[in-house]
This record gives sequence, C-alpha cells and structure tokens, in this order.
Amino acid sequence: MATLYDDEVLQFQYPENWQVERQDTEEGWTVSVQSPGTAFLLISFYTERPEVQDILQTALQAMQQDYPELEAEPVSEKWNHHATKGYDITFFSLDTVNQCQLRALRTAKASILILSQHSTFDSATHIAVLDAIRVSMQMKK
Repeated sequence: MATLYDDEVLQFQYPENWQVERQDTEEGWTVSVQSPGTAFLLISFYTERPEVQDILQTALQAMQQDYPELEAEPVSEKWNHHATKGYDITFFSLDTVNQCQLRALRTAKASILILSQHSTFDSATHIAVLDAIRVSMQMKK
C-alpha cells in the first residue's frame, strides 16, 4: 500500500515498508527514501539556488572519490515540467554492479538534486518503485 510524503514543498508516494527521513542541512534539507534492500532515493533542496552544473559536479566528484572507475553518461530529461541535467552512472562495489541516476534542476525556490541508486541485489520491483517514486513527485507552488 502506498504512503504519501507531504511537506510544504514536495509530495510523493512511496511503499509503506520503505523508510523516509527528512534532515535539515546547512544548504537546505534532504529527504531520503530507503527500500528494504539496498535501493534508495535522495532528494536534496538547496535554498541558495546554486547552479545546476555546480551541484552535479560536486555530487559526481564525491562519487568518483569513492568509485574512481565509475562510468558517467551525461543526460537531459524532463521531470515535473522542468528540464533536468544529470548523469546515468554505473560503478562496482563489493563485486556488485550499481546504477545511479543523478538529476538536478533549478526552480524559483531552490536548486534540487535527485539521486536514485540500486544494485544487482535489488529486485526488479525495487527498481520499478524508485522510478514510480520519481514519477509521483510533485513540487508545490
């Protein structure tokens, strides 16, 4: 059964057996959505509205420090009526293939980074749920 996350800026649906946590940060706040497996999704809001390219470079460089052999392919797509830029990333960790989708956009209220990640240990259902969560996300005006 789906549960609704709903705050002053964002709402989305997620399975009731997934864990959701919101944390305030120096730059704004982050919502994490964790599956019962290793799949997860992070949504970070930056209230100072840094440039999309700066957010993406910072995130990609952080991942490259941990996984120097990662492969990152630049992508652009629409999300919630907004143009996003980002990367589709593949890397190995503990003999496991991991895939990550990194997307960023800038609105009148904030710059936003959306990161979803799963590994070969995750079921096809978990991967589909990550996509469904992203599709269900709505920014409030």
